[in-house]
Amino acid sequence: MKTEVVYKAVTVLDDRLVSWASWDDDMVEYAIGRVSKAPRAPRDLGYDLLAFETLESVEGFTNEYGSSRDHGSSYRIYKARATGVKRTLPPILHYAPHTEMDLEDVYRPSADSPAHGESGWPLDTVMCSTIELIEEVLL
Repeated sequence: MKTEVVYKAVTVLDDRLVSWASWDDDMVEYAIGRVSKAPRAPRDLGYDLLAFETLESVEGFTNEYGSSRDHGSSYRIYKARATGVKRTLPPILHYAPHTEMDLEDVYRPSADSPAHGESGWPLDTVMCSTIELIEEVLL
């Protein structure tokens, strides 16, 4: 399967690298050299792992949302290998009713923000079937 380089923002939670916009059973854990994929519930609805096409876009995202996480504001950016990269994204959807925060709350575009495309997803967001972290990007 074809791989592409993407950039992944992750949250540091209890010394683990975890997904930025999911919680509880839908949380994805990442590690350098390990292939991760989305949990079954979001995959069944057509939602895969989120990443960014460019370093500039992930920087714009983390600059805007870097301290907005409920379970910690510490984040890291990684260069990663991805498979099944999709650039046409489904609508932003709250697919985990057991959580208090909708994806719309995490990804809501602000009127004056250059970090969002017309779709409402952050600029250059892609969905990926799998993501394997390669190395941390030190800014």
